[in-house]
Amino acid sequence: MLARREFLKLGALPLLAAADSATLKIKRIEPYQVRIGARRDIVCARIETAEGIHGWGEGTTPRNVQPVLAQIRSFEKLLVGQSAWDIEKLWRRMYILEENTLGGTLFAGMSAIDIALWDILGKKLNVPVYKLLGGKIHDRLRI
Repeated sequence: MLARREFLKLGALPLLAAADSATLKIKRIEPYQVRIGARRDIVCARIETAEGIHGWGEGTTPRNVQPVLAQIRSFEKLLVGQSAWDIEKLWRRMYILEENTLGGTLFAGMSAIDIALWDILGKKLNVPVYKLLGGKIHDRLRI
């Protein structure tokens, strides 16, 4: 397993340094309601960039998913045209500009967006997301 510093030393640093905020502009954000089993729905967000790269993220949701779908739709207005490279900036923008709705709905929507943005970066860099976040911990798990 590589530590994050070792990963960066092996060549990821030039890739990340080449990350230009002018690229990977967010083009569209779409929320989806997905049925899990007979009684449970979850919300997923699909983010598409102008380059044609898309990412998926799931937001843990309360029983009523409609407010989370609406929250993700409201994020589209904030994020379209922004660079998917700037995950922290976008997270702060969502948090600060939507502070009047703090709670489960806001954070479920932000979670879906956050995960989808990491998915986009992993695809752009051709690296599994777990490596971007510090590497895998287990070679296998007993379940």
